[in-house]
Amino acid sequence: MKEFAVYLLAGEFGLLTLTPIFLFTTLLPAVTAFGLISQILEKTGFASPLLLSFIMGFGCTSAALSTINDQDNKLRFAASVILCQIVPCSAQVAVIVPLLFYLDLLYVFFYFASLLVILTVLYKILILVCIGKPLVLVHPPQKQVFPKVRILFMDAFVQGLKFIKDAFFPFVIGSIVVSCLSWFGFFTWLCRVCSPFTYGFLRLPQEATSLFILSILKRDLGAAGLLSIIREGSFSMAELTVTLLILTLFAPCFASTVILIKKEGLLIALLIWILTLSVAFAAGKIASIILL
Repeated sequence: MKEFAVYLLAGEFGLLTLTPIFLFTTLLPAVTAFGLISQILEKTGFASPLLLSFIMGFGCTSAALSTINDQDNKLRFAASVILCQIVPCSAQVAVIVPLLFYLDLLYVFFYFASLLVILTVLYKILILVCIGKPLVLVHPPQKQVFPKVRILFMDAFVQGLKFIKDAFFPFVIGSIVVSCLSWFGFFTWLCRVCSPFTYGFLRLPQEATSLFILSILKRDLGAAGLLSIIREGSFSMAELTVTLLILTLFAPCFASTVILIKKEGLLIALLIWILTLSVAFAAGKIASIILL
């Protein structure tokens, strides 16, 4: 029991190791930086609240979801789907960008072209089914009194700290769940059960199974795990491209799911989760047929 407590606190996914490091060295700077960009755009009057939320999503999806407060339920649903499906968080971007350097230019083009096609199709479907009109993302620039950058930075930093406070509990729960799954061997069993889907349906190496399971809890963990595996030479360029595409489009992580449930209710959150996961695997299957 003592060993388990030590692993829970200081293990690979420990409460005193991974959680504070991720929250304060990755998440807080990213949320602050993208919050600063959002505030600058907001002060110029150029960007709509939705565009500001999408920009914030590149810092943290959970933080961005908490800023979507439109009164129109259908518009809020569509924005949440696009944010969860297409926009990678800063931790993912920090891992995905180095991985792209492992690929030839043709595979890099295929990756970005696939994301563009998926975004276009998803956007058109959401407009047709949910909204009925295009999303308003930009406004004509307006003349406003522009405050000092120092004031904007302090406001963004305070907002970042507020989000860290709100996100602390979901991240702690996620770390505990991952640690328990790993310690008691359930994670290994789950990988073994799901691996036929990975190499049978997606035509990917079995190592990709653990990446997808980790991504359900924290999307950046899946991307970081892929970086570690790639360094061992376990994936071909085509397999890496397919895996990157799936991880980029993957379902919202545990923290984002908690935010979705809090804002939209369990049913809508579950619908968004299933929809994004289905699109990710469908895109991965099509990509594997083309490349593998």
